Amino acid sequence: MQRIGLTFGVIAGVLLSVFLLFGHLVLWEKGIINFDTGEIWGYTTMVVAMSAVFFGIKSYRDKHLKGTISFWKGFRLGLLIYVVAAVMYATTWEAYRASQPEEVAQFFSEYQKREIDKDKAGGATQEELDAKVQQYADFMELYKNPLIRFGVSMAELLPVGLLASLVSAALLRRRDFAPQ
Repeated sequence: MQRIGLTFGVIAGVLLSVFLLFGHLVLWEKGIINFDTGEIWGYTTMVVAMSAVFFGIKSYRDKHLKGTISFWKGFRLGLLIYVVAAVMYATTWEAYRASQPEEVAQFFSEYQKREIDKDKAGGATQEELDAKVQQYADFMELYKNPLIRFGVSMAELLPVGLLASLVSAALLRRRDFAPQ
């Protein structure tokens, strides 16, 4: 099971890393994605990459378990694939951040300004705006810690990885679903 988990986790991790770098170095730089569309790009690429969970569980079920797998065994395998992929994704973010510190700092600065401007336009009071600025400053101070940053990066993928693991394990426990 570990070998399948590592194999499909690496596949998902490579996809996530390529999508992350392509998104930042090409699409963001050329203005194809921005703050409004970047979230769509990010979650779409996560769903595509985390489809490796389904194929990993199916491969293990069909090749090693003669076409049957329990929900919990499938779920555990899905989580293993997620963890491997998330570690690769977080490592790629760390490498990108280290190689492009000015661009990353500018990104966070622009994001903060955009969110504050949205709050202003929404009628936030000066006290609320000051609290939001302080909240961003506190977060950025925490974000300087590489362990916190790594954990935040891994957690970005958690909802998609968890959902992919749950759905795949539930579907593939049925012998007649996507038979060999």
